[in-house]
Amino acid sequence: MASSRLLLALLASLSALSSATPTSLPFPPPQKPVQTNKTCTVTPLGAGLDDAPQIERAFTACSGGGTVVFPAGATFRIATRLHATARDVAVEWHGTWLFSDDLAYWRANAFPVAFQNHRAGFVLSGERIHVDGHGTGGIDGAGDAWYAAERGETLPGRPMPFVVWNASDVTVERCTFSRVGTRVRQTKEG
Repeated sequence: MASSRLLLALLASLSALSSATPTSLPFPPPQKPVQTNKTCTVTPLGAGLDDAPQIERAFTACSGGGTVVFPAGATFRIATRLHATARDVAVEWHGTWLFSDDLAYWRANAFPVAFQNHRAGFVLSGERIHVDGHGTGGIDGAGDAWYAAERGETLPGRPMPFVVWNASDVTVERCTFSRVGTRVRQTKEG
């Protein structure tokens, strides 16, 4: 009899959780970015050139209410570390960011992550940022090079390709992450 009451209580608790709304959570949902009509569409440079500097410029230019767009079917080469800081920005991420497989560069230059032996290749900071990958946009971390070089032993310096760092009110949804060298994303100080 006691087990039946416990089961009924558990089912009632699960039912209450499944009907929870964002306003009934113990914390407020992220605030949405304030939007203007500004759009920053990033076009890949191609020819093996590094797109990281122009991506960083797009986040800066559209900060304050704009939308950064990575078109569908486009591949952006990320050959250098990237720290994008923005406020009130939407990201329409349809294309793919392909990280370079230059292991020596990433070990020496990616952003250090305190208390871990990994590093960060792309850091997103700021407030009221909404990233939507629409199920097609995301990161190809070129992890095969890491797997082959380390053969199952994770060595210091392997970069996490997506880290939300020193940020608030950030939503990341429907993004794809493939062939990443280590865990996909982490939230720090936010």
